[in-house]
Amino acid sequence: MAKTPRTTKTPSPKKREPRRKITRKRKIDNSLSSVYGETPRKKKAVSQLRMARSRKKSRSSFIIVTLIITAFFAALSWVGFYFFSGSNTFNDRNISLSIDTPKNITSGDEISFTIHYRNNQKVALKNTDLRIKPPTGFILEKTEPKANGTNDYHFDLGTLKKNTSGKIIINGTFIGAKDGNHEITAFFTYRPENFNSDFEKTKNEVLNVAKSPLTFSTQGPDDVAAGAQATYSLELKNVSKNKIEGMKVVVTAPDQFVLSSMDPEQKNEYVFLIDSLEKKETWNGNFVGSFKNSTQGEQTFTIENYIIRDEKEFLQNETKHFTNVTSPQLETTLKINDFQKKGSVAPGASFNAQLEVKNNGTSPMENVELVLEIETPAADGKAIVDWEALKKNKKLNLVTEDVADNRQRATITWNGENTKELVSLAPDTKNGQELQIPVLTPEAFGGILPGNTIIVQAKTSASGGPQSQTAPFEITLRSDTNITANITAAGDPVVGIGPDGLTEVSVRQYDLAITINNSLHEIIDLEILTLLAEDVIFEQAINVPAGELQFIPNKKTIRWTLNKLPLSVPELTYVVRIDTITPIGDVEKNELINNIQLTAIDAISDVPFKIKLGAINKR
Repeated sequence: MAKTPRTTKTPSPKKREPRRKITRKRKIDNSLSSVYGETPRKKKAVSQLRMARSRKKSRSSFIIVTLIITAFFAALSWVGFYFFSGSNTFNDRNISLSIDTPKNITSGDEISFTIHYRNNQKVALKNTDLRIKPPTGFILEKTEPKANGTNDYHFDLGTLKKNTSGKIIINGTFIGAKDGNHEITAFFTYRPENFNSDFEKTKNEVLNVAKSPLTFSTQGPDDVAAGAQATYSLELKNVSKNKIEGMKVVVTAPDQFVLSSMDPEQKNEYVFLIDSLEKKETWNGNFVGSFKNSTQGEQTFTIENYIIRDEKEFLQNETKHFTNVTSPQLETTLKINDFQKKGSVAPGASFNAQLEVKNNGTSPMENVELVLEIETPAADGKAIVDWEALKKNKKLNLVTEDVADNRQRATITWNGENTKELVSLAPDTKNGQELQIPVLTPEAFGGILPGNTIIVQAKTSASGGPQSQTAPFEITLRSDTNITANITAAGDPVVGIGPDGLTEVSVRQYDLAITINNSLHEIIDLEILTLLAEDVIFEQAINVPAGELQFIPNKKTIRWTLNKLPLSVPELTYVVRIDTITPIGDVEKNELINNIQLTAIDAISDVPFKIKLGAINKR
């Protein structure tokens, strides 16, 4: 019999599902019980947590209460302040400060300005203090009331009662630049009587200078050739109703412009000083000069005029003049010794003048004339330049004239009549002249020279208008200082070993005596440099009665200096010893000194000068 297969009965899902839910619920309950169960351990943890929360809540409450109390007392203090100040809020807007100033003034006017201050508070102000900073250029005459502080613009006002005011009046003269804005400032310091701090209020006002009491104009060439003379005219007029004292006009010229003269003459170049101008009075001046030959293009002059008060200068007007400079057709040069623009010469000596004219044009210059002007001090019709000695040269065309009581001018002219090369000067061609100009001694004037300054200038012209001129040279007569040097042998030659320790040499000693003679003016800051020749060495100083002497080895130079040589010492000599070293068999060199140079300053004329001696040989 066949067996019936055995089957396994699978539980129904519906029947097992409740059991799974029950199991899961039990697990959840068990977990919650493990966390929140009322075991002794858990009860203690819960108690601690509740206590921590209670403390945190207490701290927050304390902070909030503290802030409330602080705010309360702060508000109470302000309420108290308002209450004790009459229930009025303190505000600096209740303190007023103002300045009344004139409008559109003229520089130089007498003006006044008033500072008003007022206390609109219902409390008094203590320690009130008013300080005023006036505009630059204001010259104080008086104040109402008189200042009682640390200076003329400081007012100690003491206590200012509630709802009261005051004012300060300032009177004076104001000088300022036209169209300039000039500020006045007032500083008002105070302390409310129920307050422990100081406060400051500030007020500014601006003074506007509408016009100057002076009008100013200038005239000059718009175009000029380099080297040609140019004249610039200046005019200053007082257009106010009052006399003006203390003015000056200042010219700022281009670097390439060389000043020849100023009218009226002034102590300082480009500065004209005017003492005073009556109302409606006009001052006129001018300056003359030329541009250097290398100058080209537009050149600018700036001219300013000032009013001077209490050694302070206040600008009134500024103007500019423009001149276009073109290349010169005629170029003139002048050299006086080795001077640049100034130099000096001793009485009884002479100076060398070299002048030259060149045609820079593209066509010949006809009838060229070359002129040398020499202006010199004079007395009783006699100049300090020896005109008679110059007139011995028959080729010179020399004419003299008196230009003032104590000045003479000589004009020496070269032209086609005495110099055929000047009849027609070809393009890019030069013609030069040279002249030695002698100066007389004081003895020619009874021992006293009539002046100290010689002015030399060269000018050229040609047919058709081209002209040119040089800058003037200023030559000052200095003292009659002179130096001489004398060398003598000091014993016989000595044979020895040279500086190299090997070569046998002959050593010969010489004494060099340098003498300074001076009798006209005291001289100061003397220095004499003596440059030794090759194979000559400095040994020692023999006699130096004054000054300091040192040897500079790397320059082979003996340097002697003296602060002052007074007229009481007409002659001074110092002596040094030098050696020549010559290898045996060689010929001793003849030259001992390369050159000697003296520099000094004439204490009377304040002119530095230099005297140079050439090479000196053994005798």
